[in-house]
Amino acid sequence: MHRTAAGATPGDGAQPPGPKVAAHVVARWAETPTVTGLRLRVDPALFSFKAGQWVDFWVPGLKQVGGFSIVSTPAQLAGDGTFDLGVKATKHPVAEWICTKAAAGAPVSVRAGGTFTLAPASLQPGRPSLFVAGGIGVTPLVSMLAELTQHWRAQQLTRPEGAAPLGPRAVLIYSSRAAHEFALLPRLLDLRDEAGGLLQIRLHTSDYSPPATPGSGGSGGMGAEVSGVESSAAEEEEEEEEASRGPPPVLLQKGVRSLMRRRVTERDLRAAVGELREAALAGGSSGGKVVCYVCGPPALSDQVVAQLEADEEGVEEVVMERWW
Repeated sequence: MHRTAAGATPGDGAQPPGPKVAAHVVARWAETPTVTGLRLRVDPALFSFKAGQWVDFWVPGLKQVGGFSIVSTPAQLAGDGTFDLGVKATKHPVAEWICTKAAAGAPVSVRAGGTFTLAPASLQPGRPSLFVAGGIGVTPLVSMLAELTQHWRAQQLTRPEGAAPLGPRAVLIYSSRAAHEFALLPRLLDLRDEAGGLLQIRLHTSDYSPPATPGSGGSGGMGAEVSGVESSAAEEEEEEEEASRGPPPVLLQKGVRSLMRRRVTERDLRAAVGELREAALAGGSSGGKVVCYVCGPPALSDQVVAQLEADEEGVEEVVMERWW
């Protein structure tokens, strides 16, 4: 049931499907205090990728090779010759160059790689999919969810405004230690709105501080490490009691939203799988088992995969990529 994506660590040069090609920077922007968005232009006749893949990244004058996930879709590349990356700020020379020095017009080189892509089953009509992200591990999942949303539109599954929803066909469980470090969240919320009820987004943060109020001196959040996954019964009971009092507000670019003020638990995973199966069966799908995608640091990814694999009745396949 479980297969781990080969070549899971970007930048390791593992069997890339395409050649190294020239590109140049179009724009750079801040996604969060520690994540930078980068748009590149390249010749679509020379470069291609699948949703979920990453690129090896070369900067003239630097010996090191970087590796970063693509967060846009192949359709964007075909349309205007651009694609987008999400880059976490680190001491790695290439990441540091992107986050602090990349300017419009700067020349670089890229090469697509990786096998962490949408499984064929996820593209079958009505087939449910669960996506679980830890921190910057959300980046390849954004591309996958955008591709899936386009696929739903092509299948005419999305519902017009005011129509009864079909029920979720995909759920993203996204965990971050700090509320202000949910990278690419505006883009994800746009996808949720475009999907017309087919996509649900569930946010978890384990290190939440309320938004600052006048004279409070609050910071609105601490740290940027990825939260873990836990399954302690006592902790789950405590978290459920906390959740019953209502989740705290989180201020986002698109207005006030809410999230779970606790870590992801096995119960959250099983609940998402169950809801996806019920929605698929209610929509007339005969294949109700869920395809799962997991991307994050090793500790989180390994525990989530183990918990999902234990649900043999509800889960068909688990596809994983670790980020180091």
